[in-house]
Amino acid sequence: MRCATYARFSSDQQRATSIDDQFRNCEQYAARNGLTITARYKDEAISGGIADRPGYQALLKTTEAKQVDVILCDEISRLWRDQAEQWRTVKRLEFWGIHIIGVNDGIDTRRSGYQLLLAVRGAINEEARREIAHRTHRGLTGQVLKGMNGGGHTYGYRSVPVYDPGGATDQYGQPKIIGARREIVPAEEGIIKRIFREFASGASTR
Repeated sequence: MRCATYARFSSDQQRATSIDDQFRNCEQYAARNGLTITARYKDEAISGGIADRPGYQALLKTTEAKQVDVILCDEISRLWRDQAEQWRTVKRLEFWGIHIIGVNDGIDTRRSGYQLLLAVRGAINEEARREIAHRTHRGLTGQVLKGMNGGGHTYGYRSVPVYDPGGATDQYGQPKIIGARREIVPAEEGIIKRIFREFASGASTR
């Protein structure tokens, strides 16, 4: 059977090697079960809660063209963390006769009654996404209240690391970074001020 593998990690703080680990697990499963991998798709630093992922969309085009018989992933959460998108896609794949296998979570749409397990896994995966979002927002709020940079790159500023005042080190023996503060970039400061002066004088944002 022709098989497409899909791998994903959601945060730029995670290891890119996670993709390689997922592909390796899929390849080992395929070898044990007589599946031939004909295509590999991946998305890096993109949440599974959105459908607009380049690798995911390319995978769907491959399935729509019926170029594969099976989609293989390390866990079903790599494909979806949104139940609406999950069930919409599962129904389409089922209509086309294409199966989905999650190597580590036991999902296999070739088996009778897979819908119940998929429903449970889907609910768990979506709730995990909400929890991650909540904890991330809570952590960023805490950093901002401490005067730290909440993340992202803003024209006119740069991020300067703030080290642990107690001299703690990280796992590599380097000074431990506890956050980052914003610092004005002198070369860009004048442009920012000009923008605000012109706006205050009546110029539109456009």
